[in-house]
Amino acid sequence: MKIRYGSLLLILAALLITAGYAHSNTIEDSDAVKWFEKGHQAFIEKRWDVAISAFDKAILLDPKYAEAYVGRGLTFDKLGSYNQAIVDYNKAIALNPKHADAYLNRGIAYSDLGNYNQAIADYNKSIDLDPKKSEAYYNRGNVYSDLGNYNQAIANYSKAIALNPKHADAYNNRGVTYSDLGNYNQAIADYNKAIDLDPKFAKAYLGRGIVYHKMGNYNQAIKDYNKAIGLDPKFADAYNNRGVTYSDLGNNNQAIADYNKSIYLNPNNADAYNNRGVVYDKLDNYNQAIIDYNKAIDLNSKKSEVYYNRGNARAKLGKYNQAIEDYNKSIDLNPKDSETYNSRGLSYNSLNKYSRAIVDYDKSIELNPKHELAYINRGNAYNSLGNWNQAIANYSEIIKLNPKYADAYNNRAVIYLEHANKISGCRDAQKACELGNCDVLNYTDSKELCH
Repeated sequence: MKIRYGSLLLILAALLITAGYAHSNTIEDSDAVKWFEKGHQAFIEKRWDVAISAFDKAILLDPKYAEAYVGRGLTFDKLGSYNQAIVDYNKAIALNPKHADAYLNRGIAYSDLGNYNQAIADYNKSIDLDPKKSEAYYNRGNVYSDLGNYNQAIANYSKAIALNPKHADAYNNRGVTYSDLGNYNQAIADYNKAIDLDPKFAKAYLGRGIVYHKMGNYNQAIKDYNKAIGLDPKFADAYNNRGVTYSDLGNNNQAIADYNKSIYLNPNNADAYNNRGVVYDKLDNYNQAIIDYNKAIDLNSKKSEVYYNRGNARAKLGKYNQAIEDYNKSIDLNPKDSETYNSRGLSYNSLNKYSRAIVDYDKSIELNPKHELAYINRGNAYNSLGNWNQAIANYSEIIKLNPKYADAYNNRAVIYLEHANKISGCRDAQKACELGNCDVLNYTDSKELCH
């Protein structure tokens, strides 16, 4: 799990250190500093309303108190009032155009709003004003990561670490980025370092657990998730990810228990509903799976995989038209997913719309030329249309891709046998049996076709 931003509290503390020097000339200014200090203390104690009230008073006493605007902006940011935070940062910058922290924090607010270009511009300005500000590099790395520019993200995290070798969050987030790039060993090294710097860093244990899961080391992943939960028993994401690992281990009951706990702790966790639906699907409880997929979609209607999963569950219930509607939505959200085209093709095939199914199989293969199931499904569709040569060509293509694909030999054997090519048919049936599927060969033996 990525840690989103820098330590706003540290930035505010730095402002407090400098505030007394800038505002001590008059009684009113001195009172403004006292109210700023009260706001700072309330911020530390997470008493947001009290903090805002104190910063309001400081600004009322000294309308040119830039640090007080930054402090109030930080508090608005904590409350999720990002536009109001930006208004305060704008005022601080107008009062002090060289206020590096104001640019940094405005960048954070813009990032929260998804305005990444403006966020980067502010981080750039903060770095120009203070080239040794590690938090600016760190937060710029977060934006580059969100934009999928992983190499640039890593460069920024590395710079933040060079400036502050004890920046545990930077190691953690660089680990996340290495994981996204598939560089799992480097990711684990970064998580290890983050944990060395902060042994109670629950999110670093979670991140490392996710990498171990990706590497297929499920037992180690569960150990890390357990540690994360031990450090933070209300860590909904840790339960969710442990559930994923239990599911992959075939421990479906434990997986459901973890998803239940994750949902209890965070009822808005769309991923947990989707993941629980996948387990119910594995248990052939398709109606319950659909209930969970519906909830996941209600919470987040932009996840293509949830529509894909619901489409699969509906197809298994024989609701092919509804399944196609879900596959359509999934494709709208992610037009490059080969699996979804293949699955939609299967639903069209089940409706006897073989030509339409072939269109989807074509697209699936275009996106993934090694998609074995799409070739075999396309071969089956051509066979249903009576186009046996095309069917054989598809089965043959699978065998080129995977010479151990028994079903491809069997399907090709059936067509050969149906069209009086006994030698080729028996040869394929024998090969399929050698690979572990003797269904066609047993049938030919019962009919004395291949003696």
